Amino acid sequence: MAISADGTRLASGGADGEIKIWDAMADPTQSLSLGRMYHPRLPTYSPDGRMLAYNYSPRVNVRQLGQAGRGLFLDHAPYSVSAITFIPDSRMLASTCRGRDRASGQLVQEIRLWNLESGRVDRSIPIPTDPIGELAFSPDGKTLALTTVTIANNRVARRDVKLWDLTTEKELQSFPGTSVAFGPDGQTLAIVGNDETLKLIDRTHDRELIRLKGQKTATFVTFSRDGKTLFFDGAVWETASGRPICRPEGIGPRAYFNPDGKRLFSVTQTSATGGLLRVWDVTTGDLLLAVGVPGFALAVHPGGWRCDVLTSVTGTWVVDAQPLTPQLRQQREAQNLVAQLFRRPMLKEDVLAFLRELKTISKPVRQEALVLAEQQEQDSEWLNYRSAMVGVQSDRTPAEYGQALKWAAEAHRLAPNHGAVTNTFGLALYRAEKYEEAAAVLERARQLNRQAKRANHYAYDLLFLAMAQWKLGRHEEARATFQQARDPDSHPRFVEPRHWREAEALIEGKTAEPNQ
Repeated sequence: MAISADGTRLASGGADGEIKIWDAMADPTQSLSLGRMYHPRLPTYSPDGRMLAYNYSPRVNVRQLGQAGRGLFLDHAPYSVSAITFIPDSRMLASTCRGRDRASGQLVQEIRLWNLESGRVDRSIPIPTDPIGELAFSPDGKTLALTTVTIANNRVARRDVKLWDLTTEKELQSFPGTSVAFGPDGQTLAIVGNDETLKLIDRTHDRELIRLKGQKTATFVTFSRDGKTLFFDGAVWETASGRPICRPEGIGPRAYFNPDGKRLFSVTQTSATGGLLRVWDVTTGDLLLAVGVPGFALAVHPGGWRCDVLTSVTGTWVVDAQPLTPQLRQQREAQNLVAQLFRRPMLKEDVLAFLRELKTISKPVRQEALVLAEQQEQDSEWLNYRSAMVGVQSDRTPAEYGQALKWAAEAHRLAPNHGAVTNTFGLALYRAEKYEEAAAVLERARQLNRQAKRANHYAYDLLFLAMAQWKLGRHEEARATFQQARDPDSHPRFVEPRHWREAEALIEGKTAEPNQ
């Protein structure tokens, strides 16, 4: 979805690959093609609208919007990145990263402030290790708000909003809550508590201004750009008085104001890959428009002319309301081609070789596509998933196992300290009959998954490690490892029966039923 600057028009993407430009008060008036890029994440836009950042944990890719080139890759390895946001002046990016310290083995977490001119960390601020959800800056960029989750006995014990002073690098305040937003004046703070109550706080005088009681779905708050209204608990409220203005029927838990604050937009999920976009009049609550869109997660450019809609099937759809000029049509053709190739998936060097030899595209499209492919970040999660879908089968061809190994090797190169990715790499090596390497990698996966307490992988690591050991002739060791996989502490319930049968047939001589 993209919202026009005056708030009267929006662009929605259809599953058939079209953009439709909608007038909020009338019928559709125009259709344009919908561009697509291979991004398995929604972007974070800089406040000035010139940059966008993708979180490909452990790396963050920052690019200049509309310009070719690789941009910046901000490497956080060996830590994972949980959240990113730009500082209000758009000169720096803040990220929260979490992982095990290499020297001590202790779990650590920190805020990193990246200088976007040099691509280097300006400052690192250690913070407690509770997982981070959202980040939000005060308008002056001096205070950072974090939403955190405290886990106890494998369950969520509490959620909090914490304010950090970036000058002193100290925590200022902590409030029980699930969501936070700064008012445009920088002094009003909105916090949704764990009891679904919204509190508006005057930061200057440290006093509560308004308290509103919400329902079970009240987990989100946002201000209009002028700060006069806010959205909370499915309703629009007057910020100064706390008076309800309207409660649009059927609105989702999250909604967004258009630039002038007169319209409210919300997308609710209707299927695994689609949703319903609805537009309401903020003053009356009247429904102005309802239309299906190919996604239910979105990011809107600050200028309102472009947005990115994420779907689980096709990746990210890039939507804009610019006139479809020959140059833009050429860009769209290149984008769609590159998206299709990476989605197969193909590795970057294979994509580049394919594009150089492809005879059915023009020279300008080829040049555009090569630039896009060169700057594209390969997604370790997608490669890992596609490799695993082949590796779990015991009856694929050597060529299929060879391709799965290429995917897994690249995923492991990108995320070498991720236990699930390492497990898939070990499985791919086993299927490719590289048993010595498989045993070493699966042993590493076992260590990583134990450290991360990823219980659903314990028995799988041991099961395929035992089979690799057996193939290497280390039979006694294999039997011991196999018995360890059966131990309740290894959570054997997560292993599919077909894989138990495969291991039993190899190690114990029992008859196996293929892929049942």
